[in-house]
Amino acid sequence: MAKVKAPALSMGGSGQIGKTMTFASWRGVNYVKQYTVPANPQSADQQKTRGVFGWATATWKSSPSLFKAAWTAFAKGKPLTDRNAFIGANV
Repeated sequence: MAKVKAPALSMGGSGQIGKTMTFASWRGVNYVKQYTVPANPQSADQQKTRGVFGWATATWKSSPSLFKAAWTAFAKGKPLTDRNAFIGANV
């Protein structure tokens, strides 16, 4: 994936051009990638994985701020968020 500056002759871009390129931004870094057809597998393993991520997200959302503060301290200085750290440790 290439990082780009001023994609499509603008200061930012998102979405696709035809079925060839996709422009996006991740954490403030613009990039372009080749268009790929999105997949949505419905296998049993995929459904289990989605269930685990759903549980972790619901647990995070309903957690008290003191609980979240510990994960915020853990994630400080790392290239992930407090929520990502919690979900990663529990998945």
